Amino acid sequence: MDEVSRMIRKIRLAKKITLQNLSKKTGLSASFLSQVERGESNMTITSLKKIASALGVSIKNLFPDEENTVYARKLEEQQNVDIGGSGTSHKRLSGIFDGRLLEAIVSVYKPGVVNTEAIAHKGEEFVYVLEGEALITVDGQKYIVSKGESIHYPSTLEHCVSSNSDSELKLLYVLTQFLF
Repeated sequence: MDEVSRMIRKIRLAKKITLQNLSKKTGLSASFLSQVERGESNMTITSLKKIASALGVSIKNLFPDEENTVYARKLEEQQNVDIGGSGTSHKRLSGIFDGRLLEAIVSVYKPGVVNTEAIAHKGEEFVYVLEGEALITVDGQKYIVSKGESIHYPSTLEHCVSSNSDSELKLLYVLTQFLF
């Protein structure tokens, strides 16, 4: 996460955006944003998306680049992205090449992770539950999605995902507007 924190600060300073202006754009406090930039505070993926949007960049620009073209992802080559303190971790499964439209991610939620921050962005999302049970809210409508079930929606609608069980929740996401 230190690399992400440094990248947020670097982009913010390059765009001459103050912490106060970033706070207004994201709805997150300036003190929280300062702690994030110093690597002293953990953030949710939703907060990270808000920061990226306010900075005018894709969330993938906040993470270290993979410079080489990659088509196949061996298990040991899959990039893990752990958003400290959020109770979730994410593993990038997709290849890396110019012009790609899809991003596949496996996300693991610790039991009881509740996400109340709904977001909306370009594209669409397909979510398949590999383990556990999810509570997925899309445009105000709540859906319980269990192991072996899926949901597919335009991500332009406000949406959020929470764990709905006492066990680990593991999801396969396929998105057209990639996060990482």
